[in-house]
Parts: sequence; structure tokens; C-alpha cells
Amino acid sequence: MKIAQLTGELRENSTEDALLRIGSAINDLTANSAATAGPITDFINRFGGIAAAAKITTYEMAALGAATDASAQSAEVAGTSMNKFVNALLANTQSVAYAADISYKELQGLIDSGKTMDAIVLVLERMQSMSAGAQQGLLKELGSEGARMNQYVSTLVANLDMLKEQLDISRNAYQENTSVQDEYNVKNESAIGILQRMKNQIIDTFVNSGVTETLKDILLFVSGIPAWLERNRVAWAALNAVLFTFITLKVPATLATIGT
Repeated sequence: MKIAQLTGELRENSTEDALLRIGSAINDLTANSAATAGPITDFINRFGGIAAAAKITTYEMAALGAATDASAQSAEVAGTSMNKFVNALLANTQSVAYAADISYKELQGLIDSGKTMDAIVLVLERMQSMSAGAQQGLLKELGSEGARMNQYVSTLVANLDMLKEQLDISRNAYQENTSVQDEYNVKNESAIGILQRMKNQIIDTFVNSGVTETLKDILLFVSGIPAWLERNRVAWAALNAVLFTFITLKVPATLATIGT
């Protein structure tokens, strides 16, 4: 819920839809890379405020978070670095465009049309072909003040193909909005399958062992008792008469004899 509120997702989608879309993007990113959900959400929390204002979408943030984690970079450094990067890109677009050898009109046009993530990728692409000195000059324009941001941005440049792939995966998962539900269905079916196997094992235990025969013998014996009693009804009546006579006549007489 916090991410959806932070990124403004709830303004465009219902709570359920927003959570499912964000969850689907993160789920597919973790399924297709070395990234894990925790660092991705940590990065979004650190970068989400300015990113939303800059019209960077939630799935684009998630893709950046996945590329960050898969490249073994910390969410803290990444969040701080990207906040500075985007702030400088928006505030000093002309200077950044000049340092990156990009048409100012092209760069500003991407930003104005809500394609800030495309503008970021374009800047990173230009850095790939720059000399080390030119890269340092551009990093200063992007707000870098030390080695940590330099290292992080350089890592993004080195892994730009992976970042692009993550952006495609995240966008598709977000738009299709099925990954979380599919994952639930798979796990639910797995749970049902486990219960069915347990049931089958219990049945096999009884059916394929001597327990069944023992139970069968007991049930046959119990079911035969009423028929046996009916067949021997006369004998039981005679026995009851003899016992009654013995108890009422013989036992008192015997006791009297013993008393004398």
C-alpha cells in the first residue's frame, strides 16, 4: 500500500488493481533476474517521491530497482544517486544535454511528454561511448559529488542492456496484470495436489496392507451377531429358564443347608 500511495498509483487505479499491477511487475522481475523483491521495494521507497513527480512510472522504478539489485548495488546508494540524477536532469536539462552531446530539443521533448525514463536511458547510452574524462564532466552536471554516485551510474552504464530488458519485462507484467494471480493459482494447485497425494497415500496404506483384511473380519463377525442370535433364539430361551430356576430355587435351598 505504501508504494502505491508514494508513487501516486491510487490516483489512476483502484487499490486492488494498483497492488496487483505493482506486484505483477516485481514478481516477473524477480522471476527473470537475480534481483529479489526486498531490495526492489526498498529502492522504490527511496526514489518514489521524485520519480512520481518526474512522471517515471512504478514499473520503470521497479525495473531500475531490479537492475540495481542484480548488479549488486545497494538500494540506499542507488536511491540517493537517482534522486540527484533526476533532479539535475529536470533542473539543468540544457547543460546535461550539452555535456551528453544530445539535442536539447530531443531531451526536453522526452521529459515534457512524460518519458523521463527514456531520457535517462538516452543519457546512459551516450555515456557508453564517452571517454572517462567526458563521463566525469557529465556526472558533475548530473549532481555527482563523490565516488559512490559515480560508481553506481557507471554500473548502470555497464549493464544498460540488462536495464532495458528489465524495463520491458516490468512494463509487460504491469500492463498484463496477471503475474500475481497466476502465481497464486500455481501455488494453490500445488497445495491441492499435495493434499490429494496425501489422501492417495492414506488409501494405499489401508488397501495394500493386512489392515483391510483385519477390518473386514471384524466387520463380518459383528454383522453376523444378530443372525446368530435369531438362529439360537429357542436355545437362549431354554438357557434363560434353567438359569432362572436355578437362581430362584436351588440357590436359596443351598444357602439354607449351609446355614444349618
